[in-house]
Amino acid sequence: MRVEGTSIVSGETKRPSPRHVRVMKKGQTKNSADFGRQRSCRLVLCALAGLLALSLGGCRSGPVPNARFHERQYRAYQEGRYQEVVRAYEQLVTQYSHNAILHNNLAWTYAFVPGDNLRNPKAAIVHAWRAVALTEGKHAVYWHTLAEGYYVDGQYEAAISAMARAVGLAPDSPRYRERLEQLRQAGVAQR
Repeated sequence: MRVEGTSIVSGETKRPSPRHVRVMKKGQTKNSADFGRQRSCRLVLCALAGLLALSLGGCRSGPVPNARFHERQYRAYQEGRYQEVVRAYEQLVTQYSHNAILHNNLAWTYAFVPGDNLRNPKAAIVHAWRAVALTEGKHAVYWHTLAEGYYVDGQYEAAISAMARAVGLAPDSPRYRERLEQLRQAGVAQR
């Protein structure tokens, strides 16, 4: 057996907590159809909030709520208080409509929140497109979110196209290239 895991916040190699570990038998591979759902709950909010705010300092993304807000939402998400997270992001998106990070985080939440009562792939696509538009399509992370929104909505060709844009903007990202290949395989399987 081997164990996979990474630190959510810093990306450093650390001993992963049980929530961030996937135990795999020797020779087993990740199921590409389940990749987005499984990975999203582990990476979504904190990584895209605090770190993205620092890396996109020069882009047109509007005012950013402080890091404590994002930490609180991440904690609430991990504790299963999904409705609280959705409400908080919806309120801030209304207040800071020109903030790409908020639109992106709300899109991820809508796409991957557990349970059908809060999941809303169509709204995820709308907010992901808003994040792409606000940054003039210059940041791969927003194209990745859009691809995942399309994937969850069953629009595989659109997901592949959006993920290809993310790879084009960040060609050195093995994560994006791997995800593009998984989306292609999922698209072929659905035909």
